[in-house]
Amino acid sequence: GMIILGLISLLAGRLADKIGPRILLIACSLFLGIGYALSSQIETLWHLYLFYGVFTGIGMSGAWAPIMSVVTRWFVKNRSLMSGLIAAGPAIGIAVLPPLFTLGIQLFGWRVSFLLLGALSFLIIFLGALFLKRDPAEIGASPYGVGENSASGRILQDEGISLGEAIRTRTFWLLALISFCDFLLINVIAVHIVPHAIQLNISPIQAATVLSLAAGVSIPGRIFMGGLADRIGNRPGFYVCLTLSVAAFLFLQFSRTLGMLYFFSILYGLGLWATGAIMSPYLADLFGLKSHGSIFSATVFSGTLGGGLGPVLVGYTFDATGNYRLGFLLCLFASIAAWIALSLVKPIRAK
Repeated sequence: GMIILGLISLLAGRLADKIGPRILLIACSLFLGIGYALSSQIETLWHLYLFYGVFTGIGMSGAWAPIMSVVTRWFVKNRSLMSGLIAAGPAIGIAVLPPLFTLGIQLFGWRVSFLLLGALSFLIIFLGALFLKRDPAEIGASPYGVGENSASGRILQDEGISLGEAIRTRTFWLLALISFCDFLLINVIAVHIVPHAIQLNISPIQAATVLSLAAGVSIPGRIFMGGLADRIGNRPGFYVCLTLSVAAFLFLQFSRTLGMLYFFSILYGLGLWATGAIMSPYLADLFGLKSHGSIFSATVFSGTLGGGLGPVLVGYTFDATGNYRLGFLLCLFASIAAWIALSLVKPIRAK
């Protein structure tokens, strides 16, 4: 499933470079709205896989790369901060939508709630897409922070290298490795931290708060790290995130109480989850904007490979050993590998 989502994201990023985000996001709004609406009619298991899994999956995965690429194209000054604000959106949705949907089920039932969710999703994304431009040069403007010279803004949009040229560089593959490790770690924690806490004799309700805390911290964390990266540079900002990630997974090796897991969640939410605010602007620094959507979506695809592998691999180690020690040790090695990969990244084009 993760690989399919990665392939869709790969296609969406390339199309965003060619035709812009508007048509893509309108298509995503249709898939998402129809998927949720059809989910209100689920009767069998294959309905669930097709309507909720495939339709809504296409709608959600096809939007991420184009939106992040658009933000990167529209801003030079405060680019990482703006990316952080956008990256905080999914975390806000995770925090806000489940309780609202639960309230809707209590008031109207689950079928009507899915219909309402489909209608709202379609309208919000569709209406927003109508006003979205690929880059400011389309309206004769320049990116924020460049000045009023629209000609220099157009030149900026065309600077850089293609995806084909990028994948022939070591820098691209190092960034793909970082994305692979980051997604791997994020999905491992999403799937396994609550069972791990329960195995430590923490109640299921309290165990769930460990993941909720990480998600909550990541909201201001992505915004803060984005602003920090604008001040100190995207590469140093990335170092801060990955250093916090290494510290978090090192601390996790010795975490045996709820308080210690909470501290892990704070480090994890501020570090690993905040990398989403910096990757897109950092790619623009290294490869330019010419094929930014394609290059960014390619790193996302690499991430989905790690995101699919990680939970399965750690689950296998748990089945083999009866605990998460080996699995979380592998996570520590993955976080260190991402840090080392960043240290090996070198500029590939003149600034």
